Amino acid sequence: MTTFTAPYSTTNPARQLYDDQGQCVVHIKPTPLPLSKQIVSIAASLLQMPLLTSFTSYDAEANPIFTLRHKLLSYELFVHATNELVVVTDYQIQLMESGRKFTMADVPFKVELDLAYNATLYCRDSALVRLQTFDNGWQRERDTYTLEPEADMVFVHLLALLATTFKR
Repeated sequence: MTTFTAPYSTTNPARQLYDDQGQCVVHIKPTPLPLSKQIVSIAASLLQMPLLTSFTSYDAEANPIFTLRHKLLSYELFVHATNELVVVTDYQIQLMESGRKFTMADVPFKVELDLAYNATLYCRDSALVRLQTFDNGWQRERDTYTLEPEADMVFVHLLALLATTFKR
């Protein structure tokens, strides 16, 4: 298994994941909105609706991997390698736990988030990447992503992007 660590910050929406050697391997950045969308976004936040923003995941060479776009009631995942647009839908697992599911290249995926903000990315009900959050008793300090041996680094990008944008 391979692990990646991300320092957690509530003030910085951009996220970086680092490997064991301290190299940045995943960088997630929010895409700035045009002024008209900012106005809609402010109205949406006042109505407590999801923001109409998008986040993009980049690899170590600054190549985009995925872009997740927020819509009013759903999400769209753009896969840069294949130019595929995938609809991501929310679903309820239990009272306080939620998930997202989508089909990419005719393969079903789902992401589940528990009460402690730990998340798991599944493909055909097999775990690919796990996210574990660590706190010091007062606040969240860091996130650790664990990649299963048979899984690809692309799935770390996918879980990091989806977990970053989960409703908190």
